[in-house]
Amino acid sequence: MMVLYLILILAFGFFSTYWDMKKGIIKNKVIVIMLITAAFAHFSTIFLSPSSINLLPQFMLNLGFSIFVGLLLWVVSIWPAGDAKLFIAYSSLIPLDLFGHHGQLFISFDFLINTFVPIFFAMFVFLLIKSKPSEIKKSLKFTFNPYMILMTFIVLAGFMWFIIKAFAFLGVFLNYFTMIIILFVIMEIFNKIVPINMEYIYAFLVILRLILDYRTFFTLGYAYELIGMIFAFVIVRYFVIDLGFYGFTVPKKIEDLEPGMCLAEGIAESKEKGVKYEKKRLLYFSILQALRERGKGKFIHSVSFEGLNKEDVEKLKKLRREGDIPFDDIMIHVKTPFAAFLFIGILLTITFQTNFIAYLKAIYF
Repeated sequence: MMVLYLILILAFGFFSTYWDMKKGIIKNKVIVIMLITAAFAHFSTIFLSPSSINLLPQFMLNLGFSIFVGLLLWVVSIWPAGDAKLFIAYSSLIPLDLFGHHGQLFISFDFLINTFVPIFFAMFVFLLIKSKPSEIKKSLKFTFNPYMILMTFIVLAGFMWFIIKAFAFLGVFLNYFTMIIILFVIMEIFNKIVPINMEYIYAFLVILRLILDYRTFFTLGYAYELIGMIFAFVIVRYFVIDLGFYGFTVPKKIEDLEPGMCLAEGIAESKEKGVKYEKKRLLYFSILQALRERGKGKFIHSVSFEGLNKEDVEKLKKLRREGDIPFDDIMIHVKTPFAAFLFIGILLTITFQTNFIAYLKAIYF
């Protein structure tokens, strides 16, 4: 039955990747067909091998986890709604056989790693090649700001330790890259939802961790591990995203804007006397940010992964014609074919039956 699953994934993978690169969207009917096909494949597996029915609870738990993660990463602006739904659809196509001998309760963890690690590696290499030395220097200065390094140390040394313990209690043991992804997501959630200053809480957690786990904390092995995690996290969280503003954006005349385009610079009300509107860099998109910014009356257009709507485009063009917007061009994001990376991720997951990093580590180390 593994061959059947692989054929289905290849068929949907090539189709969704082609459609995403050509149209920039994943249609809902494709997602529905994938889910129905997955159900048919699973029932066929159970029919041919009745003992496989014992794997259904584990599969359903994993699918529930995938739905939760997919929605969560959409809310915190890691990916748009279409890619979140595609992640869930691919997760539903994970063969039942993988749950029978897989040590990881949530195989979608491996799916995430197999998707995001290649993405960040590809982005990192692409940006280093494409970016100007002055842009790289500016992003490095932004990334290795002493305050950011200190806060990253505090968060990893304290807050992340409690997260690791919580997952271990649930029977889920995190590897290096999974921790980076989870920390990235959790910090984004807290920064956008929690109304209080989290810095004091992070500092308190470090002190508490020192009291509870001082024997491990003050060891050379943990020091090496912590330094590596700090470096990896700031590169992913700050350097790649900041440099991506230069590498994955292009200028566009306001009169040429179209619905669906994602602005890399938002147009907001200006505090400068005599100037109505100004440009502000946008590094993140999320429903929460959109509601917060619109509530404050800052941005005069929608801020989301879905991009500008028709009303936004008409409004911006009208304000430009009337002279209220004092600039001709604005930066927009270049569409990234995320469906291709999800396709690669699910193929790696089924091929290695784990994340490819753990597979390589098991072979060579």
